[in-house]
Amino acid sequence: MFGNIPHLCELKHPDHFTCPQARVFGTASLIWGGIGPQRIFNAGQIYHPLLYFFLIGAILPIPFYLASRKWPQSWFKYVNLPVFMNGTSLMPPATGINFSSWAMTGFIFQYWIRRRHFQWWSRYNYILSAALDSGVAVGSIIIFFCLQYPNNGGFELVWWGNTVNTNTLDYNASAALTPDGPNRTFGLLSWS
Repeated sequence: MFGNIPHLCELKHPDHFTCPQARVFGTASLIWGGIGPQRIFNAGQIYHPLLYFFLIGAILPIPFYLASRKWPQSWFKYVNLPVFMNGTSLMPPATGINFSSWAMTGFIFQYWIRRRHFQWWSRYNYILSAALDSGVAVGSIIIFFCLQYPNNGGFELVWWGNTVNTNTLDYNASAALTPDGPNRTFGLLSWS
């Protein structure tokens, strides 16, 4: 695909296939290969405190597990910290709308409707989930074959929902803060 599609995974790609997950992986590869973990995580280095999160990640689920065993009907049984922490690991390439829509939908259907309309929830929640997933798939196919394919991808629907991301600092590759200090940079000047 890279040999046949011009500007694939570049910021100037006309269809916005910018490959954010691949770019994050590529950046991480450069950091690990070029700088090396010992210059980042050794004692006295800037990111050394991050190593304690391995310990926190191993210990943090234990109180929730014990609380769910002691109070089986409490909300503690719904807390799954490994799933939550793994979900946050996908944040660097994702946008805020990905996680806010997920949280809002989860709150409405897994908390509010489940508590107020349990009979409806227990009967239709699985069907609703399958319908939403199928609706996205069928809608994508219809949009592709009815709008994109006949015009060789030239059809573009412009409205607030698909242009709002172009007004963000991330899209425009700019910073919210300007660097301070004598060298006008953030962070360290060298890794030594």
